[in-house]
Amino acid sequence: MSQGSLFRRVFVWTALLLGLVALLGTQPAAAKATVILVTSTGHEVAPFVNDGDCTLGEALAAAAADQRIDGCTANHFGSGGPFFIQLAPNATYTLTAIDNTLAGANGLPQITRDVTIQGYNATIERGNNAPNFRLLYVANTGKLTVDSLRLRNGTATSDGTRCQDTGWACGGAILNEGGTVVIRNSFLTNNVAEAGGALMTVDGNATIRYSTFSGNFAVGSQGQGGAIAQFGDLPILIEHSTIVNNDADKRGGGLQNEGAATINFVTFSGNGAELGGNIRNFEGTVTFSNSIIGRASEGGNCASLDGTIGSGGYNVEDANDCEFSQATDRRNTPTGLGTLDSSRFVPVIPLNSGSAAINLIPAGTNGCIAGVTGDQRYFVRANGASQGGSGCDSGAYEFDTNSLITAIKLDNFKQLPPEKPNVALWYGAALLLLFSAWAFRRTIRRYADHLYSSKP
Repeated sequence: MSQGSLFRRVFVWTALLLGLVALLGTQPAAAKATVILVTSTGHEVAPFVNDGDCTLGEALAAAAADQRIDGCTANHFGSGGPFFIQLAPNATYTLTAIDNTLAGANGLPQITRDVTIQGYNATIERGNNAPNFRLLYVANTGKLTVDSLRLRNGTATSDGTRCQDTGWACGGAILNEGGTVVIRNSFLTNNVAEAGGALMTVDGNATIRYSTFSGNFAVGSQGQGGAIAQFGDLPILIEHSTIVNNDADKRGGGLQNEGAATINFVTFSGNGAELGGNIRNFEGTVTFSNSIIGRASEGGNCASLDGTIGSGGYNVEDANDCEFSQATDRRNTPTGLGTLDSSRFVPVIPLNSGSAAINLIPAGTNGCIAGVTGDQRYFVRANGASQGGSGCDSGAYEFDTNSLITAIKLDNFKQLPPEKPNVALWYGAALLLLFSAWAFRRTIRRYADHLYSSKP
């Protein structure tokens, strides 16, 4: 071996080792969730007192500041999120005072980062003797996910200017102004506003899954969106959910849509308004698939002005207000809905035997996957006897099923994201490091042997 060849080998292996060290040293840390455990059901507003506990308000403020506040410790701060705020299972968090007045009075600090409130069947409510305020406000930089949570008794006020510059009191439970809201496995009830009795989203995104809105109100001369109001061009998605017995004084007892709404496996029932008892669409687009719309208490099932109500098929309506056009839709057909089952944390409306919605959607069609697709309760659909029958039922509820689905996607279930290192990267790096060290040592030894053998 020539001296030049040996030097080249030494150079290559030295560069490889230095490059490997640099690679491992500069690997960015995996994004970690900052988990904050709420230890008190009490309600505190800023300025917070250092009394050693962690209230829900303090936890949300800690997430906004990305630093410890009072007893709200975390596995780490300073990462920028996402933040997971964990409540005590089945606890009730009663809000008694106004925290801030962004777009009207709010009972909790604003959401400006990626925050998940993991409820474990807990309740957040405005106290009966508290002043009027909505529960939660999401700013345009914020993303709020509520999971397994009950939100009730929020009553929105107005600051006279905000909420799409109307000055209306918007979003009794949640107002989303330009951010993102995800609601899953949750129950929103007895909330009040002028627009969006429970939820109002303005120029923002909203996703609602496996949830129920019931007994919410949009009041006043402009009262619209008894349960939900959507303003702006960004989309709202509602899936596997129930919108029942909500009311608006003017428009859209269940949903007032002025954007782009997608409705899939949803039951609308018993909502009322002067115009569009269940759904009112204004200059927007609503697409229904696999859903039930019926029993409007006032104003008909659907009303649309300068907008489009479309069908993806397999809908059941007890009138023809929505003008569904697909051959698989059932118009002017009794829905066969039962009464609201409030024994569950998230209530549902069962189907009665003989309902036209039962097995309407063939397995393998329109998102009906046998044994995989679940209803609002996560019960299996279209998997044979006592497991949903031969097809999926329209709406949120599957008749004749008693088995939970076994494959539940992470984004639809209450699990915190794992904080695991990149094991494959580090194992591979370790093996490469060992091989490089062996090869480097072998090259040096051969170089030394060459020097020794070349001596006179």
